[in-house]
Amino acid sequence: MTGVYKDNFHSAACPLVTARDPGTTTAFYLGSGLQSGQANFDGHYEYDASVGTIYNSSGTSLFQTTAVGSYQPNTWGLYDLIGNVSEWCQDWYGAYLAGNVTDPQGSVTGSLRVLRGGRWNDYARNCRSAYRGQDFPDGRGYVFGFRVLLAPCQ
Repeated sequence: MTGVYKDNFHSAACPLVTARDPGTTTAFYLGSGLQSGQANFDGHYEYDASVGTIYNSSGTSLFQTTAVGSYQPNTWGLYDLIGNVSEWCQDWYGAYLAGNVTDPQGSVTGSLRVLRGGRWNDYARNCRSAYRGQDFPDGRGYVFGFRVLLAPCQ
């Protein structure tokens, strides 16, 4: 790796891109749905894009985080982009601009930061790449995490 790089939290658009495989348009990099056992989430509440939330009385809920690599990675080899912990993003939470936007940036200011990816105690629908959660930047807990992004300095 050559050049000058910095480490930083990613923007809210970054996990949206990485949580899907290149060229896919589905809700998850695993496909259009998420079933119990495919990721660390509340497996009683699965998801199918055509019908929404599906209750599964025999679904698995671990009630804790799992080791990185416990589930299938995406095409880029990134693990745990679905469930496990919600990832903090550098963007402030707010409405997106109207219309189609590539790599939308969050609000310039605000009181809440964006969270992506869902977590171990979430329904599957909240683990979709398109779902944006939010919390106060000083929020702490065993359901939050982050992914450091190495990016070229500009």
